Amino acid sequence: MGIKELVKAHMSPELKKCSFKKYGNTWVRQLVGARQVVNVQTSRLNADDHERFTINFGVLFPEIWETCWQKELPKAVREDDCFPRLRIGEVLDFSMQKKRDIWWELNQEDDIDLVGEKIGSLLKDKCLPFLDKMSTETDVINLLSSTEITLQPIEKIYFAIIKIRNGKQKEAIMLLDEVSNISSEWAELVENVTARII
Repeated sequence: MGIKELVKAHMSPELKKCSFKKYGNTWVRQLVGARQVVNVQTSRLNADDHERFTINFGVLFPEIWETCWQKELPKAVREDDCFPRLRIGEVLDFSMQKKRDIWWELNQEDDIDLVGEKIGSLLKDKCLPFLDKMSTETDVINLLSSTEITLQPIEKIYFAIIKIRNGKQKEAIMLLDEVSNISSEWAELVENVTARII
């Protein structure tokens, strides 16, 4: 019983149909200038008779990542390298006010098809179309400007790079200044990034 069977029967076919390639629990679709990422995250507390999981989504812009880290993008793209990155609850309710977090539970064999059909439908009708709305740097600026969202420090750096590349230098510098004030380690990364983009 479990997540592997659900993924194989209900997620992989839908994602493969949309040109995503599977790497473990992660699927990646290559676009011009971007990668779209779908990831299944399992609970650390899973047992044989009780499994929980959620789904993460992200977009990775290779040029942004490489500008930040000053190295080539690894072949195995991970969801936590992405910006923006969202849980399925946030995708389904993108007001970002509630920070909805959805986890599914599999307790018996019957749950696989019930939950799997629901997820397959959500992927097709809601999640992948939403991911397509974040396919360019301009899309990301527009999407994140339309809502209040709390960014992690590294996300602020990625967003600052995007803003610089799109003519929003003042907003970018404000983001970078916020990160610089966190610690000397963050300040060093910001200094290195700033030297490359400004």
